[in-house]
Amino acid sequence: MVEEDVVGLEERISKLVDRLVYHQGQVRSPFDGFAWAYISQQCQPKDVLQGILIYLTSATSSEKIEISHMREEELVKKLYQVQLEKKCLVILHDIWTTQACDNLRPAFPIGQAASKILLTTRNKDVAIHADPQGFLHEPWYLTEEQSWQLLQRKAMPSRRDPTDLTWKTLGTEMVRRCGDLPLALVVLGGLLATKKHTLKEWEKVHRNIGSYVRRGKGHEEAHEGISEVLALSYYGLPYQLKPCFLYLGHFPEDFDIPTKKLMGMAG
Repeated sequence: MVEEDVVGLEERISKLVDRLVYHQGQVRSPFDGFAWAYISQQCQPKDVLQGILIYLTSATSSEKIEISHMREEELVKKLYQVQLEKKCLVILHDIWTTQACDNLRPAFPIGQAASKILLTTRNKDVAIHADPQGFLHEPWYLTEEQSWQLLQRKAMPSRRDPTDLTWKTLGTEMVRRCGDLPLALVVLGGLLATKKHTLKEWEKVHRNIGSYVRRGKGHEEAHEGISEVLALSYYGLPYQLKPCFLYLGHFPEDFDIPTKKLMGMAG
């Protein structure tokens, strides 16, 4: 499914959809096994390896139980052997650190088999560390006009083409402060959507985003300004929703949240 908020050149989007939907079989057909693993910020190597092995071997219920009881060393050895014997395509999605790469590397016969590994990361250094000789594809940044389109769709869904140029002037300046990065733009758009659609409210957010983003300048972390936009969004929440947000923040990414534990936090 391609969301309506995909922005960019129509030709590029059409080609992307065509490749994902219509040529999916052509991409997977040369391989005997296929697995997609979400790595995320809290990488749990054993869980990742179990999931990949289950997919590549098309494990039955009893085999899944057996895999769940394997030690990490056994999983590495088994997964390595499967990829030597079969031509596999493994996608490791959203790797955050070089340490995660190093933890998972022993399970993959890199350069020794017909199997292929594709990884995605938001950190170029991680991609280079994983394989300095590998193919590196870097997505294009949004242009200023595309960024403005995305902000409009999130902030003013019913008013996509404001006639007053002051709206666009304010919006364009906030877009620049977000560095044309989609995550920051979507968060900012969501914040603006909760405000009254008046120039006074937009000017207020415009003033605040300037001070928040400047706090991120000079930090070692790349695109620190995104965190500051998220902070601005948090402080814009109604008072009764702020603790709800903080309760959910106790749980790691991609973690099942037990209802009773969450309710216990809320008292």
